[in-house]
Amino acid sequence: MFSAPAIDPNRVAVYIRWSTDEQTQGTTLEVQRDACRHFLQSQGWHFRDDLTFVDDGYSGGNMERPALSTLRSAVRAGGIAAVVVYKLDRLSRNLLDCVTLVRQEWAGVALFSTMERFDTQSSIGQMVFNILVSFAEFERNIIRERTMSGKRKRWEQGRNSGFKYAYGYRKSAEGGFAIDPGPAAVVKGIFADYLQGAGYASIRDRLNREGIPAPGGGLWRICTIQLMLRNPVYAGHLAAGYYTYVGGRQKRGKGPARLVHNAVPPILSQSVFDQVQTLREGKAQAGPVIQRDSDYILSTIIRCARCGGPMVGHNGTGGGRRRYYRCANGKEFGKCDCGAVPKDEIEEAVLHEVRERYSPVQLRRRIEQMEARRLETVAARRQAVEQLMGRQAELKRKREKLDDDYFAGELDAKGYGRLANRLDADLEAVGRQVEAARQAVRQAEQSTVDTERLGALVAMLDGLAELGPQQIRRVLRQMLSAVWAYRAKSKGRYNKTPTEVTIEHHVQTLAPACRLFATGERTEGGDGTSIKMGIIG
Repeated sequence: MFSAPAIDPNRVAVYIRWSTDEQTQGTTLEVQRDACRHFLQSQGWHFRDDLTFVDDGYSGGNMERPALSTLRSAVRAGGIAAVVVYKLDRLSRNLLDCVTLVRQEWAGVALFSTMERFDTQSSIGQMVFNILVSFAEFERNIIRERTMSGKRKRWEQGRNSGFKYAYGYRKSAEGGFAIDPGPAAVVKGIFADYLQGAGYASIRDRLNREGIPAPGGGLWRICTIQLMLRNPVYAGHLAAGYYTYVGGRQKRGKGPARLVHNAVPPILSQSVFDQVQTLREGKAQAGPVIQRDSDYILSTIIRCARCGGPMVGHNGTGGGRRRYYRCANGKEFGKCDCGAVPKDEIEEAVLHEVRERYSPVQLRRRIEQMEARRLETVAARRQAVEQLMGRQAELKRKREKLDDDYFAGELDAKGYGRLANRLDADLEAVGRQVEAARQAVRQAEQSTVDTERLGALVAMLDGLAELGPQQIRRVLRQMLSAVWAYRAKSKGRYNKTPTEVTIEHHVQTLAPACRLFATGERTEGGDGTSIKMGIIG
């Protein structure tokens, strides 16, 4: 085993990656961990669990990996002196990504591989490094081509290529598609209902009313109906390649990239499927139904505090005299126990809170508080810079003394080189920390309150009564990030249960969130972020 340069033994990180495509290659997490541990021990370094970063089940084709992101942040913070991997392709199988990471982002950090020998500080080592990364990318491309070739062959043979079987089908004895009689009958009913003029919602309601489980279990949803009505598999054609990858992220296209005709047994005739597609296209060309401007001013802002789902306006019985916001999950699927929230009461309370919080007096007080906190942050960050610079000056004195001792003959060349490398690494790390701390000071100094924008919002509030519902919603969306509401259900004709509401303000417009309860109280915490007031339904 070769001898590595002097490295702080307590600041050596280990990175491990394993993807499902490599399950037959013998590079499991345990194998990689043991190899890296033995390598560290051979160099006299310490294997630390808190500096071991593991990505289990992630591809090396892109850099979107949680453990790798954490490791990169630790390197930028100056807490890592060296990184050890099992092989270079654990970091990345992309040539450009790997070279950019190691040669630029990690320029001041040593990199070691347990299975390859190179030194990126020398010209020959850089050439070896580039060759190894090129082979890693080549291997990845070969694996991808073989995988896609196998999938294409399975598609052409009418066999599943690894995805979940469409509703109405199951796996046959030969590994292909077989019709599942029960779900297939449901599929035929859905297509028949649509041809007879039923809409997505009415088909969904019928299926849920009859107690038929959805493909994934539970209740049916409109999007499920829509996807089924356009899936060519029910006419016997196997669609492949709906998904593409852009920037490492999976995106679904509008149509399949590849369609294998007559690959699976059809549930419907081609004519029925074509009639449904023609009907769907005709409705799409007709355009959406234009609706009037809803006077529910909290639409798109208010959400259920119990399940997190959106709350929608609902006209109650009695000619719409009683109007509410209702949780969409509770109304449509029965999955939430949140009761109806009275429209007028909650809208009045939210508008009252917004007007009060953004009044000139409150704004002035809030701005003064935020400015005081900003100055405290600036002072604290400046103090951190001074401490780091003191540490930097101390290391420079030690480095100068080391040179003096060496030239005085008190140290041999080997001891001098070992200590000099360690001090130089520490100086470089502290230098990065000083620069980062100075940048933090500059950011705090520049993060002043946008008083002009706040003044414009206050001016909008003065004329709020003259605006229409849609304009009021636009103003509220600039001030509020969300309104969370919950009201327990009660038996009887009238629900007198109080409503609990949380209002979240946008960070850039004064941050604090306020909570409203049906207690009739109004209190503020030490940081001015808690407000209580009564709302009775």
